[in-house]
Amino acid sequence: MEATATVLDQLQNAAERLREPYSRLYTLLLRIAEAQPIASSAMLDLLYRSIEQGQVALDASLASVQEAKRDWNIL
Repeated sequence: MEATATVLDQLQNAAERLREPYSRLYTLLLRIAEAQPIASSAMLDLLYRSIEQGQVALDASLASVQEAKRDWNIL
C-alpha cells in the first residue's frame, strides 16, 4: 500500500511540475497576441525560454510516468 502511495505522489508531483510552465506559456501567449503586430523581441525570447523550460518539465514528468509503469509492471 505504501509503495502505491509513493508512486501516486510521484505522479502528482509530475503533474504539478507541468502546471507552472503551462500556465506561464498560456499567459505569455495571451500577452503576445494582445501586443500584435508589434510583439517585442523580449517577449519572443521569453516565449522561447518558456517553451524550453516546459520541455524540461515534460521530460522529467515523462520519466516519472515511465518509472510508475515499471513499478506497476504495465510497460
